[in-house]
Amino acid sequence: MEIHQEGWPRFAENVFDRVGDGAHVKFRQHQWCGETPLRRRFPELYCLASNPEASVKDLASFDGTSFSWNVRFTRLVQDWELESIADFMDVIYSVLPAQGVIDTICWKLSSQEVFSVNSFYTSLLSPTYRSYPWKNVWKPLAPSKVNFFIWIVSLGKVLTLDNLQKRQLVLTDWCCMCKEAGESIDHLFLHCHTARELWDLVFSMFGLRWVMPCHVVDLLACWTGQNRRSRSDAIWALIPHCLMWIIWRERNA
Repeated sequence: MEIHQEGWPRFAENVFDRVGDGAHVKFRQHQWCGETPLRRRFPELYCLASNPEASVKDLASFDGTSFSWNVRFTRLVQDWELESIADFMDVIYSVLPAQGVIDTICWKLSSQEVFSVNSFYTSLLSPTYRSYPWKNVWKPLAPSKVNFFIWIVSLGKVLTLDNLQKRQLVLTDWCCMCKEAGESIDHLFLHCHTARELWDLVFSMFGLRWVMPCHVVDLLACWTGQNRRSRSDAIWALIPHCLMWIIWRERNA
C-alpha cells in the first residue's frame, strides 16, 4: 500500500493501536494509551529506557489473576523525576493488555474504527486542507525573511525536533522552551506553556479571550482584522508573524 508523502501526516494522526496481547505494538513508539506515544509524552523517561524498542507484550507481566508492568530504566530514578514517573505509571496502567487477543490498528475517522478511502478523502477536503491562507501568510508590512519563515512554518517544514527525527537524526524529542512535552511545530508555536503565556499576554492587551486552534495553519486562516485600515488592525495582522519569529529566535538562542 503506497501513501503519497504529502498525505502521510494526516493519515498517521488518525491511526491508533487497540492493544490485545501487545505483541505487535511498540510500547514507547506507538499510540496505544492516550493521544500521544509515550516517547513523546515522556521524553525525559524515554532517554532512560533500557529497551526502547520493546513491545507492549515484552513488558507485560501476568501472574495468575494479577498484572504488572516490567518497565526498567538504565539508572535509578532521581527525586526530581518522581512526578514524571507517577504520571507515567498512571498512563500505562490505564490500558492493560489481554492475553490471547490480537492487536488491532484502528481508524479514528470511522465510528466502526475501520479505515475507508471515503473517510480519509473527506478529511483531506476539510477547510484546513482545501484552502491555503496565503493572504495571512505573506504580509506586505513584514520583512521578507519573516514572511518566508511563516510560510515554511505553515507548511510544516521548519526544523523542529520531530521533523529532524524524520530525517533519521537521533535526538531527544523534548521541547527546550517548556520541558514538558515533545517538540512539534504546533506545540512550539501554539501550545507550549511559554508560547501560550506570550499569546495570552497579547490577547489581554486587545481585551480578547481566544481559543487556540490545534494547528498553526488554522490560526493563520482565522486571523482576520476588521478591514478598517487602522493602525491597530495593521498591528493585529502582524502579531502571528512577530510572536512566532520571536519564539523561534529564542528557541535557537
